[in-house]
Amino acid sequence: MSVRPDPAAFNVSLEARCAQLERQLKRERQIRLEAESIAERGLREAYLTNQRFELLCNVTNAANQSVDPLDTLRYAIAEICAVNDWAFANVLLRKGHGGDARLEGCGLWHARHPDQMFAFIDLSSRLIAWPCAIAPGRLLIHPAAVWTRDIQASGDQGRSGLARQCNLRASISVPVMLGQDLFAVMEFFTQSAVEPDPQQLEVLTQIGTQIGRVFRRTANEKLLIENALRDPLTQLPNRAQFENRLEAIFQRNTGAASLRTSLIYIDLDGFKLVNDALGHQAGDRLLVEMAGRLRQVADAYATTPYPGAPESVLIARIGGDEFIILVEGEQHWEDAADIAKDIHSILRPSFVIDRHEARCAASIGIAHDDGSYTVAADLMRDADVAMYDAKSRGPGRTVTFDLGMREKAVSRLKLEAELRTAVQLDEFRLHYQPIIDIGSGKIVGFEALLRWQRGDSLVYPSEFLQVAEDSGLMNVLGAWVLREAATVAAGWRRQCADLPPFYMSINVAPCQFLQPNFVDQVRDIIAATNVDPRVLVIELTENAAITNREHTRVVLEALRAMGIRLSLDDFGTGYSSFTHLQTLPFDNIKIDRSFVTDGQSNVSWDIIDAMLGIARALNIGVIAEGIETHSQLDRLAAVGCTFGQGFLYDKAITSQVALEKLCATAGYATPNPVSPFSS
Repeated sequence: MSVRPDPAAFNVSLEARCAQLERQLKRERQIRLEAESIAERGLREAYLTNQRFELLCNVTNAANQSVDPLDTLRYAIAEICAVNDWAFANVLLRKGHGGDARLEGCGLWHARHPDQMFAFIDLSSRLIAWPCAIAPGRLLIHPAAVWTRDIQASGDQGRSGLARQCNLRASISVPVMLGQDLFAVMEFFTQSAVEPDPQQLEVLTQIGTQIGRVFRRTANEKLLIENALRDPLTQLPNRAQFENRLEAIFQRNTGAASLRTSLIYIDLDGFKLVNDALGHQAGDRLLVEMAGRLRQVADAYATTPYPGAPESVLIARIGGDEFIILVEGEQHWEDAADIAKDIHSILRPSFVIDRHEARCAASIGIAHDDGSYTVAADLMRDADVAMYDAKSRGPGRTVTFDLGMREKAVSRLKLEAELRTAVQLDEFRLHYQPIIDIGSGKIVGFEALLRWQRGDSLVYPSEFLQVAEDSGLMNVLGAWVLREAATVAAGWRRQCADLPPFYMSINVAPCQFLQPNFVDQVRDIIAATNVDPRVLVIELTENAAITNREHTRVVLEALRAMGIRLSLDDFGTGYSSFTHLQTLPFDNIKIDRSFVTDGQSNVSWDIIDAMLGIARALNIGVIAEGIETHSQLDRLAAVGCTFGQGFLYDKAITSQVALEKLCATAGYATPNPVSPFSS
């Protein structure tokens, strides 16, 4: 018998089954929707990621090709706004350092609808943000991207109200930096509430870094250019920058009514001695201090307003110890002369370098553009020529160029070439001026004096010595003079064994004395010539003696240890001769001829009397130079001066004549004279 299912039970089972299927279909549909959502979200994220990556690549390529960081920023903010559909972007540049650091609007912005937010754009372009707790000033304290959800409630520098009017909501402030250096800040504004997106912030930060590389590269290039146009020691403009400026002025001043210029060419007298004596580091410090004083003078004329003040004043270091000042203005002639006077005045106080007191004057040449110059280099050349003319007249002089100086400069250049040839051809000679015992009239020694046998003419040191020093020939000539004088003195003794006691006085130039191996040179010459060192006297000017007193003391003591005696030449013309006599081991002083030849001045004779008193107190000898008349001789004898030299006795004579005169001294019936170096 068959059993038929209960229809009611069947209906219940079918309904349950349908419900189950519906639930299953719903789950599958939800799973499908979720899968579709995930896929869609993934595609969207992939799209955004790709879009942001493309944006980063585009900005990076632009940055790599850019020579102007502002152009790169302009391109970047436009691209970022376009990709993200943001309404407005603004750029603030970092200004100042330390407590003055701030962000300033630079007028660089991008807006989707600028006509709808003019007031907000204007304020953002002029914004100055100081370090504070809210963006953008916050980035000066902590340079990291800042996402502000609601700018209308942020209290941002007075822009909140304007942001509300423009319907601006969120903002993102992005640093433009490299390493620890913040260069700028990019601000972006949206018109909808946008939640922070870490990935997007990372991309924006990377873009800021790429633009920061452009800033760094541009800064480095600018620094290279500045270094190329600036003297690294004094931080003054260098020759290249100065010449560029002068050339630009010449190109501009083509009209008859144009402003004219004057050039002031400055060479420091005495710098080389400091450099040689104390070393290059001390010389550099002296240059820096001198540059500071010169800049002080130039700045005073450049920044002080007065009727007829210069249009511009530019000072530059053009090499070594040479500086130049350009003065442009209607009264450039008068201003240049006044500046030169002020330079002499400001250099008058001494400098203290490594506890050593140093004094440096300036030789100044001035050339004026009177409208006849067509090439800037010619004006610079003539200022240089005038400076050399000033230098030839003694330290601390100012000379204004005239046409005769150019011929003189050409002659000077020719003279330098001839001097070098003369050294090679051995054209120099020594002549010997007798030094006399005033009481007995007998010869006690000779001063070896350099002469140049220039063809048939005999050229005196006053005509070539300065050129020899400037051209670097003085050390060569000085070594030759020492060797030749020692050779002659030794030869005299060999020829006449019964010669009376005499000494040979030899002038040593400051640059020669300050050589580190000067003592070794003297020792080698004594060994090579076999001269008795007790015959030799080294004459040193006060200028060389005071440049580096410790060096001078050590060298003088080493020379005395060899038996050589020491004389301070041109006594009375320096800064503090009496002090030096107490601290440096000199055996003898030579009273400068200027005191002796000034026979009309009782003051000069009073000074000579004082010098003799000091010499007696210190137990050192005294020789008076430049005795030319019997009245001078009588006056010297009356004040107690015992030794002298000058044309009244004899001019400088050849070695043969000098030996004959010395030999004649041996036949005197009276006792042999006493040397000024005798103990």
